[in-house]
Amino acid sequence: MVNSVLEYNKKNTFSLKKCFVLLLYISLSFLLFFFVRDVENSQDYDNYLSWYFSSIKESSTGSVLSIKDPAFYFFSNFSALFDGGVYFVIIVFVSISIFSKVFLIAKFDTAIIATFSLLYFCKFFFTLELTQFRAAAAIGLSLVSLSFYMDRKFFSSFFILLISLCFHLSAFLIVLTIPILFLVKKDKYEKTIVLLFIFLMLLGIMFPMDLSFFVFLPVIGERLVPYFDASYEVVALSLLNSYLLIKITLYTLYVLWFYVWRDEKVKSMNRYYLKLFFCFSCLGTFFFIFFRLNDSIALRLSEFFSVFDLLFFAFLSKVFSKESKVYFRFFLLFLSCAFLYSSMNLIT
Repeated sequence: MVNSVLEYNKKNTFSLKKCFVLLLYISLSFLLFFFVRDVENSQDYDNYLSWYFSSIKESSTGSVLSIKDPAFYFFSNFSALFDGGVYFVIIVFVSISIFSKVFLIAKFDTAIIATFSLLYFCKFFFTLELTQFRAAAAIGLSLVSLSFYMDRKFFSSFFILLISLCFHLSAFLIVLTIPILFLVKKDKYEKTIVLLFIFLMLLGIMFPMDLSFFVFLPVIGERLVPYFDASYEVVALSLLNSYLLIKITLYTLYVLWFYVWRDEKVKSMNRYYLKLFFCFSCLGTFFFIFFRLNDSIALRLSEFFSVFDLLFFAFLSKVFSKESKVYFRFFLLFLSCAFLYSSMNLIT
C-alpha cells in the first residue's frame, strides 16, 4: 500500500499544467476575496471587529488566555502597530487558508486538483474562507499537519497542529484521522471500516447527541455555553438534506463497486486516496448526523471534514470507464452549479 502511494505521488510531480491550475486557484481565490465578497457585510464581521478591539485592549494586561484565540490576539496587535485594522487580520487568515489547501492538493494529479477546485469554490469557499475566517485558517493548517503526518514528518506535523490550535480549537479534530490512516493502510481492515461507519451513522440516526453532556468539560464546555444560554439561535437539522443525500448516494455507489460487484478493474486500481477520503468524509457525515440537534455544532464539525468530501467526489471519478467518466464529470458540474446557487443564497 505504501509503495503504491509513493508511486502515485512520484507520477504526479509538478508539471506546467499543474502549476497553471494551482496558480489559477490562488488567483481566483484572491480575486473573489478582494472584488466579489464584501467582507464588512459578512455575517461575522461585527464579531471580528469586536474581538480585534478587545485583543488590542487586552494587550496591556499581558493576558493571552482571556482573549478569543492566541493567533487572533497576535495578529490583531501586530496589525495595530501600523493601523492595518481588522481587515489586515482577515487578509492574513484568508491567505493562510488558501495556501494551506494548495499545499495539500498539490500532491494530486491535475484532473483531481481541477475537479476539487471547482467543487470547493462553489460549495464552501464563500461560506468558509470568506465568512468563517478563523475556522478556515485552522482547517487549512490542520490539513498541512495531516499532510506532513502522512509523509512521516511527525515533528513538523505536531508543530503545525499546535499553530493551528492557536487559530481555532476545532483544529484538534484532525487528530481523529490518525487511527483511520493506520487502518486504511491495512487491507484486512477494509470491510471492518466500512461496517463501522455504517454502524456509526445508524447509531447517530437513532440516538442523536445532546450537547449538554459536554458543557462541564474544561475549555470545550466554555465554548459551548453560548449555544445553551440563548446567545446563539439554535435549531435542529433535518436528515432530508440534499448535500447529505448526495453523499450517502455516492457512499453507496462506492461500497457497491468495491465490496459487492468487485470487477477486475476495480480490484486492480490504486485507490489508497479514494479509501482514505471516503473514510474521512464518512467521519464528517457521522458528526453531522450525530449532532444534528444543534445546527451550529453539526455544521461546524461536518464542515471541518468538507475538504475530504470533495476530494472523495473527485477521486471517485477514477473508478468510471472513459465514457462514463465524462457523464460523471457532467454530474459534478451540475452539482457545482447547484452548490454555487445555494452558497449565494446563504451569504446574501
